[in-house]
Amino acid sequence: MATMSNEQSLPVVYFLGAKNVEKSPMAEAIANARHGNLIRAYSAGTECEEGVPRDADCVAALAEKDIELKGSSTPVDEELFRTADAIIIVSRKMNVDPVPGMRGIITRWGVIEPSDDGISGRERANMLRDYLIRRVDALAVGIATNDGTIRSGLIGEDILDQTGGQKSSRRLTGVK
Repeated sequence: MATMSNEQSLPVVYFLGAKNVEKSPMAEAIANARHGNLIRAYSAGTECEEGVPRDADCVAALAEKDIELKGSSTPVDEELFRTADAIIIVSRKMNVDPVPGMRGIITRWGVIEPSDDGISGRERANMLRDYLIRRVDALAVGIATNDGTIRSGLIGEDILDQTGGQKSSRRLTGVK
């Protein structure tokens, strides 16, 4: 986690995807590059193999905006999951379940997948980048203008019931 004292006081946002090579690390990189003074962002994958390089098209798309996408895929850290102020799922096709003692809320951003419409490669990565920039910027505005509750400022996101009211397809406790 954060090591500097000012970073430790920032709200922690944990972006989750399945493989942690495209959308979730893009959101993390955008948040830290554009709003690192407001939030500390991390990302992980619920079904990822550790150490897989980031998607080259996503790296290039962010580089166009002077944002560095570095590192490799990381599985979910259960302690960070429990202590994060917000957990944001950047996939329409996955869910995670809350765990006892969680600090934050789980929110789903219904990221539209361009490949569903046959869009691939760099064009797809650019579309994902632009969408995630808008969502992360709205998240930062919500944090900056609100009473301490992390929210995105956008309508249409799912806030998952932490009491187990919504069924989910993946359990965090089953993640390596």
